[in-house]
Amino acid sequence: MEDFEINSDNSEKQTKKLTKQQKILIGFGTAFIAIIIFLICLLCCNSKGCLSAREKSIKLIENYLSRGFYEQAAEKLSSLLEVNPDD
Repeated sequence: MEDFEINSDNSEKQTKKLTKQQKILIGFGTAFIAIIIFLICLLCCNSKGCLSAREKSIKLIENYLSRGFYEQAAEKLSSLLEVNPDD
């Protein structure tokens, strides 16, 4: 038996090569988007939604004191002072 090989003209792949200017533009675009995402993350973490555990505890203590829950405030203050006695 003979082996037959079928070659079709459609099997050739056509690839486009990017020019140097296009590569530079893509690089700057990617860097710009990364910087924008980084700045948005920084802005979000500096808002009230990104408080540290210490700041959250202090806000909770202030809330307890303003509502008259002195025992809960004292307990929370004690636990906060156990973690960092310099507070």
